[in-house]
Amino acid sequence: MSDLYEDIKDIASETVQWLGKPIILVKRFLDPSWVKLTRAIPRGVQTYWRHKVTLVEVLTDPTKLIEYKGFAVEGKYKGSFYPGLTISAGDIRLYAVQVPRPSEGDSIIVGGIKRTVISCAPIEPGTVALMHDLQVR
Repeated sequence: MSDLYEDIKDIASETVQWLGKPIILVKRFLDPSWVKLTRAIPRGVQTYWRHKVTLVEVLTDPTKLIEYKGFAVEGKYKGSFYPGLTISAGDIRLYAVQVPRPSEGDSIIVGGIKRTVISCAPIEPGTVALMHDLQVR
């Protein structure tokens, strides 16, 4: 049965690629070995990160930004009620493919404009996510 869903996913992906725009999903990744700490210094408090294994200390955030290229088409919000979702003026609905599942707070670059992911719901009628329904701001 999953072969059927994989075929549907491929068709959906090709359709969005053909009708949509290229996007870049920017996800933040922090190795769980890094621990954020603070210490007192003469002029206040200093934030730093220490690696649990190597004990290396750094003053800059060691979070890495990872970019994934994909495609998206813009959708519309119909009606006025979406349970558990607040839609603000200017929010955009995107259907994205060929990217891993976006998380709240990730960035999406569409047409050179950087937007923030507010919510993401996978469209998965079976065992395979066909695409991601995103609310971006």
